[in-house]
Amino acid sequence: MKRTNKFLTLALCAALSVSAFSACAQKDDTVVPFEPEVIDNENDKLSGSINIRVWEGGYGVNWLDQVIGAFNAKYPDVKIGVSESVERQQVFGDITGKSEKYDIIFSENNVAEYSEDCLSQIDDLYAFTTKGESRTVAEKLNPVYTELLQYKGHYYQIPSYVGAYGLVYNNDFISDDEVPVTTDELKALCQNLKNMSLTPIIFSGDSGVDYWNFAYCTWFAQYEGRTAYRAALNGSIIGENGEQKIDPSSAYLTGGLKAMQVCEDLLWFENGYIYAPSTGTSFIEAQRYFLQGQQAMMYNGSWMFNEMQTMFPDGADYDFKMMKMPVISAIKEKCSTIENDAELSALVHAIDNGETALKGTGYEVSEADYAKVKEARSFYYAGGENANAVVPINARNKELAKRFLAFMYSDEGIKAHASAHAGNVLPVQGVDFGNALDTDDPFLSTAYEIMGAKEVFFNDLVKAVDPYCTDSKQGTIEKQFGSQSPSDRVRAAVSYNAKKDLWTANDNAKFWNELIAKGVISERP
Repeated sequence: MKRTNKFLTLALCAALSVSAFSACAQKDDTVVPFEPEVIDNENDKLSGSINIRVWEGGYGVNWLDQVIGAFNAKYPDVKIGVSESVERQQVFGDITGKSEKYDIIFSENNVAEYSEDCLSQIDDLYAFTTKGESRTVAEKLNPVYTELLQYKGHYYQIPSYVGAYGLVYNNDFISDDEVPVTTDELKALCQNLKNMSLTPIIFSGDSGVDYWNFAYCTWFAQYEGRTAYRAALNGSIIGENGEQKIDPSSAYLTGGLKAMQVCEDLLWFENGYIYAPSTGTSFIEAQRYFLQGQQAMMYNGSWMFNEMQTMFPDGADYDFKMMKMPVISAIKEKCSTIENDAELSALVHAIDNGETALKGTGYEVSEADYAKVKEARSFYYAGGENANAVVPINARNKELAKRFLAFMYSDEGIKAHASAHAGNVLPVQGVDFGNALDTDDPFLSTAYEIMGAKEVFFNDLVKAVDPYCTDSKQGTIEKQFGSQSPSDRVRAAVSYNAKKDLWTANDNAKFWNELIAKGVISERP
């Protein structure tokens, strides 16, 4: 079906809404002259200059434009310069270079280890309460961020946005009632699509485009439980009484094998579910083919909306949606009251419908099994887990910079950020977005529905134990299973056992060395 020109219309509307408010903001690599900060808390007056550096990725920068526009409408005496860059490492260098040029830097780099040398502490920002509101910035943030972004007892970063990774599907090829809720159903869908001479999946084999790692980690965490998965990243297992304890077995939990086997079933070249040249296809090419309707599914992110507008300014010919990640079917092994995949599917559907009964159409389960499956269904892998704002250590207007970031986390700023319709939001809880997220685009609406669950998930920023068990020769799940050359493909069980051998060799030497190197422990027990 031919789409309307809604993408272009939304983009123009967003641009116009910014221009109405941001007369004080300058862009296009513009640095405004320095003006000393003046903070009048009693009268809520601010003046001075803020220079912002921002990495422009798939989400664009319209979310920042919207925040600037709303901020300048409230504080017109603050002059703001914005310097954009599409070079991730260039922005990273601006952080580590300790320049006085910028007061705020928005990047998507893991800069935790540079906190004390290159960044300003922003504990007072987390403790700030906007005038007229009752909650601090920290109280608004999803707790997973307040926990993971704390470095040696202090805060140096604050999230700039969160999106969602997930399976995007062509709604013209896969109807809503065909969307799978378990991985066995996903595999069956791939077979059905193949039988109809449709290619189920496309991906990119580009270096650094290892998106299926995120699917793998999600299924790994579903199987083990999110708490157990995250504990394992720092070398711990969960004991019988719920306590965490250091144990080498955390390096090779069974969930890793189960998740890899799902990826193998879907991407194994000879199964015929993937676009054959995928490993040799660039990401832009793969996404273009997908958006042109040549394949049914692509593991992608909520930023795809922006890139879709760029590729198809008059609208794409197909409707696309993002599905909730199917629950790993192997979870049945940990659920004594779930008999088969049909019962698991029935339970997932009931959970999606908000039902809390332990018995319903097609299922009857224990309370523990219901809770385990509900948790597995409730989280999504967050896109932009390293997307954070920092105040450089040599910034000249640090207090004004923190007030800008505090405004971004005010109720008004949160809505302004969301109104950009960029496929991202701030990772907050208990905030009424009002109509800021309203959209008639099916892709954005399904992505926002997933993010609306607020149960984000990503790998711990302090990671002592690598969760992946990809064969080292191939480097990515995509190439390990999807290579056209039989000699380059490696079965999941082989790579899992190789990982286990690596971490257990020499009396678990690698395990203990990694924990010491990352500061989890100071010496081997």
